[in-house]
Amino acid sequence: MKEENKWIKYALTNHIKYSPRLEIAANFYRPNTLVYRYCDETCEKCVYEDLQAIYKLQKKIGKEKILIIPSFPDNRNSNIRLKQELVNFTFNNMTDKQDMPINEETGLHNRYFIYWGNNKSDFLIFFPTKLQKGLTQLFFNLIIEKPNTPDK
Repeated sequence: MKEENKWIKYALTNHIKYSPRLEIAANFYRPNTLVYRYCDETCEKCVYEDLQAIYKLQKKIGKEKILIIPSFPDNRNSNIRLKQELVNFTFNNMTDKQDMPINEETGLHNRYFIYWGNNKSDFLIFFPTKLQKGLTQLFFNLIIEKPNTPDK
């Protein structure tokens, strides 16, 4: 195994966690699709950083392969914000955030990415870390390199 691949595996192993409650994201399952979940508690700078990276990824894999599912209250201000913030993306606002794990330190919901492979049991989860764009890019590289072959 190449040294770079060992580092990628190490970095992702230490930053990918499993959330046992994936009901919301699973409801939007589409083969070979990246889903990004965040909510109104999420730091705006973090979301902006993630959206910049997602936009670059979208240019490589296609808009149809990315779905953003924010969780904001269903009100006029939230709807206006989301339409402006996510104008370049496919998104569906969900007020329910029960699938989002709680950060033990802050008590707030964690944003996350889930990449669905060929079926609902084939997925990768990644929890981005503020100011760690490199780790997010490594996760995206895994998605770009992941073969999209149908199940046999």
